[in-house]
Amino acid sequence: MWNKKSENNPNDNQDKEKNNIVIESKDRTVEEGEEVKHKNINFFKKVWYSITKFEKYIEMAMEGVGRSLKYLLQLVLIFVLIIACIGIYDTNKNLNIFVKTIEEKVPDFKYADGNVELEESNKGKSYILEGKNLGIGKIVIDLETEDESIVAEYEKSIMENNENDKRGVIILKDKIIQISKISENAEGEKEVSMTYDEMLQNIFGTSNIELTKRDIIDYLNGDGRTYIFIVNFFSYFIGYFIIYICSGLIYVLLLAGIGYFTGIFTKLKLRFSIIYSMSVYAFTLSNILNMIYFILNYFAGITIKYFDIAYLAIAYVYLITVIFLIKSDFFKKQQDVLKKDEKIEKGKENGQEQI
Repeated sequence: MWNKKSENNPNDNQDKEKNNIVIESKDRTVEEGEEVKHKNINFFKKVWYSITKFEKYIEMAMEGVGRSLKYLLQLVLIFVLIIACIGIYDTNKNLNIFVKTIEEKVPDFKYADGNVELEESNKGKSYILEGKNLGIGKIVIDLETEDESIVAEYEKSIMENNENDKRGVIILKDKIIQISKISENAEGEKEVSMTYDEMLQNIFGTSNIELTKRDIIDYLNGDGRTYIFIVNFFSYFIGYFIIYICSGLIYVLLLAGIGYFTGIFTKLKLRFSIIYSMSVYAFTLSNILNMIYFILNYFAGITIKYFDIAYLAIAYVYLITVIFLIKSDFFKKQQDVLKKDEKIEKGKENGQEQI
């Protein structure tokens, strides 16, 4: 009498399972590396799933890196649109202050033939305005002097004025001079000089015009304001889009690298592309909190120390939770396979052949 050897070894199945991560598809079970087509999850569902449903991460990641990057792009576009709108609000507020300052504190003048002249009653006077709220610092108006030493004194007074961040504008008879500190830690100043002809050529496309104080006020309250809004909106939008999409990709790559090594450490084998896609979704809550923080910082002046560290830490907690959830599900499947193999082996032993 002899026992027929089983052709299926439980240990072989166990070793095979260790090398293949089994992933649950909606319709069936698939092994790692197998191509699976999933129904596309819309953007708003992904936002909800990314924050509240860890079990959906693998399903979203299986859509591919392209879909996850599209999701990141959509988040960044929403964030940048909010920033651009806040920027327009800020520009409008500053323009209102600027127009009011011109109305109340700038004397009547007339521009013609490249020069600005004051009305007869205001000649021989200089005017100093504090333009801190305008974002341009101290404003000095002297339409009479041509003495370079006096202009140098104006520049010195601007550089010594800490209240206006050592920035300012000097308005002379034939030109405007903008002064600013080179950098926080550097000595010296940056000076940009522009004649009225050059400035009008840039704004209106021609310098052959005449202007009065009332003309400038009307322009800033009309077409000029619209033009400034459009230019500022696209400046904010493009500038912040480049900043946030680049920083977002770097943060995701960093988190994906940490997540990948975490998977190796926990003996969980997942493709880097899967980890990368899950990292994009793991940043969802961090990005939303970043939007809220930006708004609160602007309107209420709220600052949070080490927010950048918390931004990355929250995303890592989400990713590591998903990794351990997958690992737990994987071991559960291993145990089910072993139990199934044991039942098969026992069944064959009970039905062994006898000679």
